[in-house]
Amino acid sequence: MTVTSGQGIKMKTTGVHHVSLRSTDLARSKVFYIERLGFPLLLEIEELFLFLAGGTVIGVRGPSPNTPPDDAFDPFRVGLDHVALGCTDPLELHRVAAALTQAGVEHTGVKTDALLHKDYRATLRAATDAYFAALARRDFDAIPYADNVVLRAPVVPGGGANPLSGRETLRTVWWQPLVPALDGVTVNVIDYYVNADATAVCVTAEVILPVAKATLRVADRFTVDADGRITEQENHFDPRAVTAGAVGAAK
Repeated sequence: MTVTSGQGIKMKTTGVHHVSLRSTDLARSKVFYIERLGFPLLLEIEELFLFLAGGTVIGVRGPSPNTPPDDAFDPFRVGLDHVALGCTDPLELHRVAAALTQAGVEHTGVKTDALLHKDYRATLRAATDAYFAALARRDFDAIPYADNVVLRAPVVPGGGANPLSGRETLRTVWWQPLVPALDGVTVNVIDYYVNADATAVCVTAEVILPVAKATLRVADRFTVDADGRITEQENHFDPRAVTAGAVGAAK
């Protein structure tokens, strides 16, 4: 098969199916993943066990005849660097770290990701969590907007290229027409991404709108001041999902 330069194979995939790890001590690995971390065991045979981490299947195999008896994992060796498991709750990270310490398991502790700056700054997260909670309750006043907040969104008059300025403008121009579509809304936050100087956060979430019969995958960016007030907000999603749902509901 010949692949044109720059075109690529364009493989179609639903994502990671499973991750397979090699261990020098299968029994010890099982204690760590199943008994210490508490992941559900899916399958166990003589040289392998599988467990479920969130929605990802992870397999751990014992040593093969070609595995050196004194071999040890090295993240700097060519091959696997590490496996990262998602967690959106910083309290859960600290709870697990404390449990590992109590069990005598050596670990690095909770650290900030130097690349993604995922340190879950409390002020940023509190502001964005309040926003999504207010959507679910349809309560504009519960959103910690600054008086001079600026909003860019696909569904405002003029679209994202024409920002709305001012808290009361957002209330009348953006929020009031939005409220009917929020009846029964469900918001599932997926993850938080904080910028380098911890002044802004991008939150990915799934928003299910029963009235519009639409499910949106959104990526909303918030700039938050030192007092925890949202000064800038950018909503990113495909508004055609809402329009199509609304048309379908009207038929």
